[in-house]
Amino acid sequence: MLRYEFHHVHVVSRDQQKTAEFFEKMFGAKTLCTLTIKEGKNVVDIDLHGTQIKLMAEGPELPTSDPGFRGTLEHICLRTDNIEAAAEELRASGARQLREIVPAEPHHKHDVVYFLIPGDVTVELNDAKVR
Repeated sequence: MLRYEFHHVHVVSRDQQKTAEFFEKMFGAKTLCTLTIKEGKNVVDIDLHGTQIKLMAEGPELPTSDPGFRGTLEHICLRTDNIEAAAEELRASGARQLREIVPAEPHHKHDVVYFLIPGDVTVELNDAKVR
């Protein structure tokens, strides 16, 4: 059986800095860095006692214009020790692969692949091997 473990969660925030500061003050988290990724979007990485939380800024493609917006889970990431076999296992389960496996890039050092699972939840698989 393949091994899976929690790696990180992405959360959409209207104000990444205020959210990071709240996590620091309220929960003792530490802001690790702010990365600029594709299309000029920023991601604020925080460490909550060993749990990685990645804060994404709201954008036109994200449903945050609703005045009742309370934050949205963008995806959950699971790390696996064999991304190819894990991807095959998810496809066999009926999960829909959203794109091919993406090789490691400068802002992430692991191969990744995204799936849509029942309930329209996005799951990222992240290969444990650093490239």
